[in-house]
Amino acid sequence: MSPQARRNIPERLKKNNRPAIQQFEPQERLFFRFNNLTQEGGHFYPASIGFPEFSVNRERFSEPEDVLLPNFFDWGIATFKKEDIPGEFVVGNENSNETVYDFDAFHVPEEENYSHSEVRTLVNGVYSEKKRIRNKDVKRYFRFKLSERLQTLRDPLI
Repeated sequence: MSPQARRNIPERLKKNNRPAIQQFEPQERLFFRFNNLTQEGGHFYPASIGFPEFSVNRERFSEPEDVLLPNFFDWGIATFKKEDIPGEFVVGNENSNETVYDFDAFHVPEEENYSHSEVRTLVNGVYSEKKRIRNKDVKRYFRFKLSERLQTLRDPLI
């Protein structure tokens, strides 16, 4: 991040040695930015939602407009609640080993964005940055369920 961009970061967003806080209230809103290619007529394209994880800002530590920092001011802002994150998805049956995919929000503060969080996919209760999730049904389920819950707070200006 350039020195100019750092100067534009509000103090509330600076980490300043604050620890991550993993407790999210069900009604807490999560914000993310989007461009004009990700939705049409207020409906988000499921494929535009990141998987197996994607970045958001949490309401507890930021304002919706903070997702536009440092230089995405012509993008749109969307939101959903923590409770809108889809429930688990189970693959397999009684004749094979079941794999349980679960989705949840995690507070992952950055130095210039304390509110930074990620919605992550866990496999049998474990999250791995290195593990690729190849099951297209899981990806489709997550993206479609979440896309139904997204709300636009501001349309892109581009």
